[in-house]
Amino acid sequence: MIDTQQPFNIANITIYPKTDEMSCDGTTIEIKSMAMKMICFFASHHDEIITRDNLRASIWQNSNATDHTINNHMYSLRQIFAKFDDKTKFFHTVTGGKSGYRL
Repeated sequence: MIDTQQPFNIANITIYPKTDEMSCDGTTIEIKSMAMKMICFFASHHDEIITRDNLRASIWQNSNATDHTINNHMYSLRQIFAKFDDKTKFFHTVTGGKSGYRL
């Protein structure tokens, strides 16, 4: 289990939850707090399918976040990770019986 209060890695990217930063190969970028919350949530549930309802309940605290809002945040996460590695797909969209996303 990943301790998301401490720095952790996703592939060759180091995530720093306390400072909302990510780094890889000497390059560090600052990200928004909501993106960090999502990254930590996905890292804590690695290889699990995370539904939009899971994200609403855990990240948005049961707010009325629309599917469009969640989709936009997922798009942003993908763009952030692509800055470090544009050949690897870190966040996968899962369709079918249980649809959502998986790290």
